[in-house]
Amino acid sequence: MTIDFMLTLQIPGCPFRVYHAVSGKPAALLDEPDVESRHMREARDNSTWGCSHEIMTEFDVTPVEHINHRRLLSYMLHTINIEDYVLPAAELARALLATTAKGTLNRVLTMVGKRHGWEQRTAYKIFGIAHFLGYLRWNHFYEVHRDKPMMLLK
Repeated sequence: MTIDFMLTLQIPGCPFRVYHAVSGKPAALLDEPDVESRHMREARDNSTWGCSHEIMTEFDVTPVEHINHRRLLSYMLHTINIEDYVLPAAELARALLATTAKGTLNRVLTMVGKRHGWEQRTAYKIFGIAHFLGYLRWNHFYEVHRDKPMMLLK
């Protein structure tokens, strides 16, 4: 098989790990018979042990979404143990989804973080982790940027 990467996901609230195989391929090559048969074989073989399979092309992630994911990752980049931040991430997510505060990401995140006793850098780290854990979802039509509006999906 030519799986490009395998995800091992521990979904909050799910008592077991979920496995997901991803094959990346340029969209222009998807209709080639050998590529189609390889993807069918990968999906079949992965499903025998309960693993889902996905094909991704250059069109599956927009340039803005790519930038956003890189930025969100940078906020939590040097976190040693994400498990230490599960509860703060859930708290931050609840607070951000409930707040009526408006303005830039920096303004809202700093304000809500202060209410929890976190310095700005910690609030950003927890914000990144909250996305990583799935507690928050960003609207990827908009850029994640400290000087632009906070655009969470509710």
